[in-house]
Amino acid sequence: MSTPLPNATERASDRLRIMRLIYSDEAGVGDATHEPFTVVAAVVIHPDEQWGGVNSAINSIVDGLVSEQSRPAFEFKAARLFKRRDKGNNAEILHRFLSIIPEHGLAVAAGIVERAWVYGRSGSEDIGLLQDTAFVLCATCVETLFKRSIPDEKGLWIADRTRYEKLMKTSLRANQERAVDLTIPLMHLEHIVDTIYFGNSHESRMLQLADACNAIVKQHFMGTPAAEEFYRIIEPSLVQICLPDEDTQP
Repeated sequence: MSTPLPNATERASDRLRIMRLIYSDEAGVGDATHEPFTVVAAVVIHPDEQWGGVNSAINSIVDGLVSEQSRPAFEFKAARLFKRRDKGNNAEILHRFLSIIPEHGLAVAAGIVERAWVYGRSGSEDIGLLQDTAFVLCATCVETLFKRSIPDEKGLWIADRTRYEKLMKTSLRANQERAVDLTIPLMHLEHIVDTIYFGNSHESRMLQLADACNAIVKQHFMGTPAAEEFYRIIEPSLVQICLPDEDTQP
């Protein structure tokens, strides 16, 4: 005998806790002379409630501001849009893309590390350590968001592909069990479940949105004046940790 369906008047979402999706990307792993900060930024979305509106807004930007022949392969590459912001409608595209975050109530988390500080602490220029440190700081910010605002929910992490996938997975697992490095402001990651899943940013608009956030956060910390109008768009939605801070200085 089959199990009866729930009463039609009872919504499944009223009975089940919500799963958020967390999309992240990194910036600032090139030449340290030109990129003194490394950033991992993540965008947190409630797909049941927010995905449709976000997707429609993205399609509207592409349809309205991207030439018809470029639309099928168009990718929001924030670093390129920012660098060429004086050409065509690149500045408007980037502005409207970032504006999706406050307009649709998305949350943003970012971990920022000054590369010279990490290198001085570790004694070597290890890009994997650099990116992983920024990732764990970003995950701590995401955990903070969950604890403060949505303590009964969980999040599943999706990141852009990287050479350091194994290292990131290992760090996530370790900090899910306990906060590993108590000399910097980390947190036991109780709300981020399972492992990290990796995708290609050119196939995911949400990974592209995370990329846009980390590109602008990086430029902000580098003191680039032209970045400020874009940074102000996401700042009210942003939780971030930057190292070093006063508590981590020698």
